[in-house]
Amino acid sequence: MKILVVKFRNIGDVLLTTPLFANLRAHFPSATIHAAINAESLPMLEGNPNIDAIFAYERARIKKLGILARLREEWRYLRQFRSGYDVLINTTEGERGAWIAQLCRPTIHVAPARNLLLRPTHLFTPYKGHIIDHHLEAISLLGHEIVGKAATLVYGAQHLARLRELGLPQRYVHFHPLSRWQFKCIDDALSAAIIDYIQNALGIPVVLSAAPNEAEMGRIATILSLCASEPLNFAGKLNLKELAALAGNATAFVGVDTATMHIAAALDTPTIAFFVASAVFHWGAWDNALTDCPYTDQDGIQRMGKHSIFVKNSARKDRDIMQNREKNGTFTLENFDWEAFRRELSEKLR
Repeated sequence: MKILVVKFRNIGDVLLTTPLFANLRAHFPSATIHAAINAESLPMLEGNPNIDAIFAYERARIKKLGILARLREEWRYLRQFRSGYDVLINTTEGERGAWIAQLCRPTIHVAPARNLLLRPTHLFTPYKGHIIDHHLEAISLLGHEIVGKAATLVYGAQHLARLRELGLPQRYVHFHPLSRWQFKCIDDALSAAIIDYIQNALGIPVVLSAAPNEAEMGRIATILSLCASEPLNFAGKLNLKELAALAGNATAFVGVDTATMHIAAALDTPTIAFFVASAVFHWGAWDNALTDCPYTDQDGIQRMGKHSIFVKNSARKDRDIMQNREKNGTFTLENFDWEAFRRELSEKLR
């Protein structure tokens, strides 16, 4: 049997498909299991014992090509799937996944919507809960029980060694205050105050991370200029596997809703996250030891096992979240619940 899972989405989204792969391997131990993803997400699945091959689409490079060159590259990618699959699981709608379905002609095709190109045999229901539960609906549609919901992320000793070369301490808090989506971020002055509290009041080193792009590096510079203490600044210096090693070896993780939060949670690091323009019931940090998602669409502090989420401006629909964000803003020094943060962080550091 050959199984293909398609997930052309962002880094964190791909990481959260790993419970699906684990369930597929459990129910079909002799199957050949492949993944089709964007190349930027490749480190999320590389080394995963439940995946036999990964087909990475180089979206960033191909999008820059001219029309003819892009068409050639698209066909070069798509033709890899002509050998066919018995089971195709399209976890999201999209043109590329639909064309793959046309080339594969699978016997069983699980997809999120019925249209002329996708032609599914089984339909996902519109998801209302956590994205991990949504992915795992495919297992139920295939007629099997869900055997676990833990995420899997693999990094190597060389990635941790690289961090040690940069001066990584034995005990530290990993702080990732930014996202490529700037509307998800908390106030820079609050980020600086959190760093100073952990370093000065608690005496624990903070290791800072961020993506190596101009917007995030500029805000990191602003945050550092507001700090009274000096955190270890790894911002822009790490690849995704090294970032995983950083998150996985931290005593605790603090940050916003971003792929790095999901990386920390997948590696069982106690996590505090700030949700200011995201649906927490879809994207909250997942505790691998649990199976039921407790998150709702309510503001306030929500918890799942070892993880705590500070929620502001949550809503059921994306447009409502953005309207709330524009109206009510983000977490700032003025509105932040410091007492609750100190309590939640103290529990994580035990």
